[in-house]
Amino acid sequence: MSSRRSSPASQQLTESNNSSAHTPSRGQNADQASSEGMQQCLQRPQSQYRPSGPWLQHDQPRASSPKLQVHRSLDAFRDHVERHFGFDRAVETARIACTELCDLTSFASAKAVIRSLRRDPQHQDHQELRSGYELMVAQAVDQAEALGWVTLTPTKALLSLSPAGLLVVRKHGVVVSAFFAGMRSERDSMFDVGDERRYEAADQLPPADAYFESVIMPARAMILRSPTQQKLGGYAEYGLLAECDGLRGLDLAMWLRACDAVGWLPSEVPQ
Repeated sequence: MSSRRSSPASQQLTESNNSSAHTPSRGQNADQASSEGMQQCLQRPQSQYRPSGPWLQHDQPRASSPKLQVHRSLDAFRDHVERHFGFDRAVETARIACTELCDLTSFASAKAVIRSLRRDPQHQDHQELRSGYELMVAQAVDQAEALGWVTLTPTKALLSLSPAGLLVVRKHGVVVSAFFAGMRSERDSMFDVGDERRYEAADQLPPADAYFESVIMPARAMILRSPTQQKLGGYAEYGLLAECDGLRGLDLAMWLRACDAVGWLPSEVPQ
């Protein structure tokens, strides 16, 4: 997601908003029930949160969200962030999802993330990294709640999916996991040539289209193939998110409208 042509996303979004009937994207017939669900969720009162960024079209002041408790221990925080944000594609995606991270040296690259993680908790770099991570997670939760992309599992885990594809898991009020659903690092044993080909193809597209292909489609696919019941003591009930309004039949046009509803759209970030 580096050098691309200027995005036609805003034009497609305008056309989508002006149309009374949904036009299937990329030749696929969207699920009618999911489309109707998305229509309903976009009519709900939105969260007061508005992210900052060059795409922002709203003049409402940003309201502070209640502070989330993120990970119960330092070891859990370090292990989780290194596992899910210790590779460059995840860091680049995080900087697009939450543009405030572009100003933080601790989020400049995967190496910077890992170096900051391993510093003393009182070190400025470590504290900056943690603050940036908590901001990204808080924004994702606000956006997910505004869209209704939140579900409570039978094991009392609260799952949220932001339009940026960040999946957040809360248990007893504490964030226990946050990651870009369906994204794998090159070190992952499940990473294969198909992943790399998809990323390479997406890199030739305009920003919003590329983000949808390389981040949102894998996230949706992971959710659809995930179980709806807990297995092996983990929080693996991600499949329940598929029942949230619009997610099962999510396509590019529907996703762009969801992004617009929370005032966010993928854009290029400073290198």
